[in-house]
Amino acid sequence: SPLTDVGVQQCAALAAEVQALTDKPELIVVSPLQRAIHTAQLAFRPTEIGAEGPPFLCTELARERISWHTCDGRRNKRAIVTDFPFVDFSLVTAEADPMWGQKEDTPDDSSSVECAARAVALLHFLRDRPERTIAVVSHWVFYTHMFRLFEDARLHAKFGNAEMRKVVLCKDRGE
Repeated sequence: SPLTDVGVQQCAALAAEVQALTDKPELIVVSPLQRAIHTAQLAFRPTEIGAEGPPFLCTELARERISWHTCDGRRNKRAIVTDFPFVDFSLVTAEADPMWGQKEDTPDDSSSVECAARAVALLHFLRDRPERTIAVVSHWVFYTHMFRLFEDARLHAKFGNAEMRKVVLCKDRGE
């Protein structure tokens, strides 16, 4: 699904928040779904000619929980690469959506073990990156599954559209 006019307005407000950040993201990790990439583009990519922004890296790990809603499927890689040439799609290896047939609804949509496992994989991916400050642009149901893994109740509040939250991740001492 593309962003609506309201979604574009929400991204403008998010862009103002991003501009006010003291610790600017060194990397933008984004879901391969069009609405997430467009949100990231509007919020984190400078619009001034010649301005350099952080690199964008797309990964299937950050995508929405795979449900029965067609808006949760991704377009073919060639189409999204054409629409968003500034994004590094090297981690998106399949042309067609490889996840669409694997619904993440066990035991149910709101507590999918598959989606939670993918969230853990994304956290490990982020942990292993060299960047210190990374923005992740994903989807509220995915974030719900990811943050439910932590005991802090402040992380359990539902995300709004184009909402930004700052979270500090720390490695376990045993790692």
